[in-house]
Amino acid sequence: MYWTDWGTSPKIERAGMNGAYRETIIDKSKVNIHWPNGLTIDYHSDMLYWVDARYHLLATCDFNGERYRTILQDETALMHPFHISVFQDEVYWTDWDAYSVRRVNKFTGEGVTDVVGSLVRGTPNGLHIWHPSKQPEGECVILQASFFWNIS
Repeated sequence: MYWTDWGTSPKIERAGMNGAYRETIIDKSKVNIHWPNGLTIDYHSDMLYWVDARYHLLATCDFNGERYRTILQDETALMHPFHISVFQDEVYWTDWDAYSVRRVNKFTGEGVTDVVGSLVRGTPNGLHIWHPSKQPEGECVILQASFFWNIS
């Protein structure tokens, strides 16, 4: 699992699902990072994507924190990015100051577009894109029980 930390030393970390093998993969020693709000995984390219509201930044790296690349750094396009998702060739994010959901090409950083603009009923927080290709296939364990847990 991967997560962001806003603490005194902002970073992106990972660990096993049981909490073991915790390690920092992105921190200030590698890149400018201050408010890493959103983080998402692209399973097709084995890359992480995140937004940083302090630096108005959209960036990517591989699962080990290598192959870092700034996709877009722009105060107008990324006013206060919060949540992020990736699908096919586009990265989508919510923006608290623009009251919108935006997207951009994940390879070029070009073509910033409001997918949903001028939300008048508040700030967009979460963003999820559902598609079978976004969830890697895995083995399903069938339990002899009258219920099941859906972790999402």
